[in-house]
Amino acid sequence: MLTRFFANNVSYQSRKNDLLGRSLNVMTKRKALAITCSFIALGYAGAAVSYAYLIGLQADFPYLCPVCPDIFSLGSPLGKFIGRTIAGGTVNAALFTAVGWSLIGMALGLKRFLSDPIDLHDE
Repeated sequence: MLTRFFANNVSYQSRKNDLLGRSLNVMTKRKALAITCSFIALGYAGAAVSYAYLIGLQADFPYLCPVCPDIFSLGSPLGKFIGRTIAGGTVNAALFTAVGWSLIGMALGLKRFLSDPIDLHDE
């Protein structure tokens, strides 16, 4: 009985959204894209802060870019900063995105597990 009500409610909601010209999937995809872009931006920002000493800024936060090595090389400080931020930021952004979505997935799975009622009369 509850399943039938839930299915009818979902189909009504889908039709209502179709009439408005947008669907729930599109809004979910936009939200997922925004979250992913945030993780990527945090990855590059972490790499930039990690290599900020090259351009004269002193910011000592080693955990912002766990994949950024401290390498010594020849070249201009600005060139090294840009190159290392792009290279280290790409790997750092991939790490932040993977860990971030893993945590979100675990939280949503736990929320779904805890919110589902246990039916003791199921045969």
